[in-house]
Amino acid sequence: MSSENDDSDFLSIAREAKVPAIEPLFVYGVKPDVRGGLYFAADNVTLLYPAGCGIAQFDSKSRSLSLAPLADCDRHLTALCVNKNRKLLAFAERGDRPYVIVYDLEMRKRRKVLRCAEFSSEEVISLAFSHDSKYLLAQGGAPDFSLVYFFWEKNKVITTLKNLSTPKVPIHEVSFHPKNHNVICIIGSGFFRMCRLTEGVLKQFGFQKGEHHQMLCHDWMNSKHVLIGTKSGKVLLLEDAELRATIDVHALVQEVLAESSNQLLMSVPVRDHSSGSTLSACGSSSSSFVSEDRFVHAIVAFKSGFLCSLGLGKVAVFELLKPLKTLRADDEISFKVRHLIRLPKSTSPTSFKGNMKNLGTKVISIALNNNESHLIALTETLQIVSFNFKEGSLSSNFQASKSGGVLSSQSKPKGINEFRILSYPFHNGAINGMDVCQRKPIVVTCGVDKTIRIWNYLTLEMELSREFEETVESVALHPTGLQILAGFADRLRLMNLLIDDIDPYMEFNIKSASVCKFSRGGHLLSATSDRDIVVYSTIHFGQMALLKGHSDQITAMCWSFDDRTLVSCANDGSIYEWDISNHGQRVQESVIKTCSYNDVTLDAAEEEKLVTYAVGSDKTIKEICQSGLLREIDLHTLTLSSVALSFDRRMLFSGSTDGRVQAFKFPLTLPGTWEECDLHGDAVTQIRLSHDNRRLITAGRDGSLCIWSISKMDLGEVVQYDYAHEILITKIDLEEKNKLIFNLQDQVEETKTESEYQLRLKDNQYEEEINSNKKKANGQLAEMRATIHKLQNDLDRGKRDHDSVKAKMKSSNEKALIELADQYKSKLIVEYQKFETLEEEHTAMKNSYERKLKEALKAKEEALVKQGEEHLTKIQVKDAEIAKKESEAELKVKAVEEMLRQTEEDADKEIMEMKRKYEKQLRFEKDANVRLRGESGVLKKKYHNSIGEVEDQRANIQKATHDNQKLQQSIRNMEKDMTDLKKEVRLRDETITERERRIADQRKYAMELEKNR
Repeated sequence: MSSENDDSDFLSIAREAKVPAIEPLFVYGVKPDVRGGLYFAADNVTLLYPAGCGIAQFDSKSRSLSLAPLADCDRHLTALCVNKNRKLLAFAERGDRPYVIVYDLEMRKRRKVLRCAEFSSEEVISLAFSHDSKYLLAQGGAPDFSLVYFFWEKNKVITTLKNLSTPKVPIHEVSFHPKNHNVICIIGSGFFRMCRLTEGVLKQFGFQKGEHHQMLCHDWMNSKHVLIGTKSGKVLLLEDAELRATIDVHALVQEVLAESSNQLLMSVPVRDHSSGSTLSACGSSSSSFVSEDRFVHAIVAFKSGFLCSLGLGKVAVFELLKPLKTLRADDEISFKVRHLIRLPKSTSPTSFKGNMKNLGTKVISIALNNNESHLIALTETLQIVSFNFKEGSLSSNFQASKSGGVLSSQSKPKGINEFRILSYPFHNGAINGMDVCQRKPIVVTCGVDKTIRIWNYLTLEMELSREFEETVESVALHPTGLQILAGFADRLRLMNLLIDDIDPYMEFNIKSASVCKFSRGGHLLSATSDRDIVVYSTIHFGQMALLKGHSDQITAMCWSFDDRTLVSCANDGSIYEWDISNHGQRVQESVIKTCSYNDVTLDAAEEEKLVTYAVGSDKTIKEICQSGLLREIDLHTLTLSSVALSFDRRMLFSGSTDGRVQAFKFPLTLPGTWEECDLHGDAVTQIRLSHDNRRLITAGRDGSLCIWSISKMDLGEVVQYDYAHEILITKIDLEEKNKLIFNLQDQVEETKTESEYQLRLKDNQYEEEINSNKKKANGQLAEMRATIHKLQNDLDRGKRDHDSVKAKMKSSNEKALIELADQYKSKLIVEYQKFETLEEEHTAMKNSYERKLKEALKAKEEALVKQGEEHLTKIQVKDAEIAKKESEAELKVKAVEEMLRQTEEDADKEIMEMKRKYEKQLRFEKDANVRLRGESGVLKKKYHNSIGEVEDQRANIQKATHDNQKLQQSIRNMEKDMTDLKKEVRLRDETITERERRIADQRKYAMELEKNR
């Protein structure tokens, strides 16, 4: 009876259960091996980079992140590019036949899917949009390095280039000309080709000696100049597809390092390949500069120069001393190092703000926003760093520098600046361990990059990071959040989590512990030692139990809620339940040899009956209780790598080997209901839930860490959970900090006293200066009064002289005015006579023009009527001829068709008669058939001749129609002539009106002269 009640309760709960909804809040990490994986969006503050199987959009101002899921988790991104206005994104996915997807960043949807059927390679290594965003280049990888030129809006392939190169000479990048989509550039290690699209074929032109240069990257400065970075640490400058100059960027940077104290400008020889002369650039060619890696991995051009990455973690900004447009062919090209920016040096072994050991030594990608004020770089260890040019854009800085100013973007000495971490340092490589704290909102992770990192899943910040000398195999977090357990290659270490450090204080002789766990209460810890499990006390650090039984590597273990039971699973297909309270006795077991288990979790619905949920290689999720298999959910094609059950036992989540995260309807019911989310770019190695069941944390083999928000559905009132805020600090550190505080307070008091003394001295000095200035001002005031009196006398004398001169000029002007009036009277009489003459001529001309206009209009109307009648007659005749020809053609066609029909009927009758008559004479029948085929050919020939005659008639009809069109055109021309004549009449009317206006003006002028008389 009790069992039936339990079953009914289970079914009712299962019917009410729903699949929980999850949404990513923040993703940490950059997907490796993606060409062109760093861009700014159109707003100049949002950064685009690949994360997992999507594109992360990180707002550098608000420090918020959104994820645009793009690719399927089982198809990896290989290349990215954005268009000129940075609103379209193209990305390529690896596959048997790779394809390219064009994505709209504003609408957040796919615009087009382009399939690269021409490729022999499984991946696209480089993409490029044209300047008008209509065309797209896709460069394939080894072995044949084929290139496809798309008109992507119509999903049309314009042309292809196959077998461009071989794996020994790999191609790295392609690009379009910045103003002409018919010109493209392809570069590689010992490979360069500039091509022009002509009649659907890409033809090479320009520089032909690319095999002498190991090229890695390139960018267009303008429509004429291309910059190419090489493995030799030099940058090639091409002008109109021909090599113009070679710039040794390492030599330029050495000068900045050597002379940064006084910022002297010296010259480095740069060979001008167009004229054979030596060009000058700011720097030194000293051979003492030795670099372990001289590769120029990335280059970005701007209006007045370019940026490029140098081998040992540096990015240099080079600017032209003279604009390229003003240079002639034989002029020297001079560059100057405007900024030198390097990766930060490690100043602290613990805090992430100073821990830069894992930044690497190479900058593999850089991006500059449209304002040229913000620089972003990606290092070889997949860390994103940034640098702000505080004075404004690089181009504006260049204009300022031409007037003699020296730029220094940040207050660093000697002109050398440092990058800063954009958001937080990411894991470089797989995350192989993770745990969540119960009393604090923190997560601990460890990875193959030898680091342990502490993340806050509420503030979405990284609180602490420490890098170790050995690889960290596993990690666990104490429920209080004050201790960390980590497995190293040589030892298992118990460490204190301090305010700014992770301090080891206890070691256990366990090597390469791949899994370690604290118990729920934190008083016990367990770790794997080869195929065994060792349990220690965290109180007295004594060994509590040694659990043996697994025959292969242990992959996961889980404590029960009362810490009395430990469940473990291994690659040998075994799941064991250990009773820790009874010296580690094995009480339950489940062994399936065909399944290699990856992870396990517990549901303590009943203290006596622990329910285990296990996932493994057999693409199922198993529900096991008391060594028996209760349910087995078939996941079809999914292989789960991790599993987690919420603390309230209402939600079950898992991660798969292809990077997907699954949310199951719980309790589990056959055949199983779940939803999937694509995010990680590789297998989900770890999955955990926060203690309040509001956050899901997943980690991937690709180094990505994601914090998800869980939507609670019908779970009743949400209990507010108060987290602990206590931290650990050692007594020595506390004493040092207190001592430092006291010293700083003393310094503040001393500084305050000294400042007050200096202030009093300044006050006395200023009072003396005020008195001295008053005396000087009084003397100057007396001098100014005397000067004013003298100037007043001079002014009075000048006024008297001016009045006398004015009177003389007045009398002189009156005499001149009388003489001028007499002259105008005589001129007025002459002008009046001219006016009368012009008026008579105007009247005669007007009458003549009117008479001629009437005659022209009359003649034109008569001609139009006559021509219209003639054309109408011709059109009627032609229409009659056309109708006659059409009727004749129809009669001929009908006659031919009737003749063919009768002929075919006669032929059929003859064939049937011949078949019956000569059925036994096969040879004679064949001859008859030959004869009939000949007759049929003659009839077909006649039919084709009739068709030809019909076509001739149609041609005649078309000719008549053409003549009709000519007549219509002639009528239109005459109408146009009539319009032109009307226009001429209108112009003449305007001329007459203008002359009448001039006559009226002359009359008015004459009347004014008469009044003045």
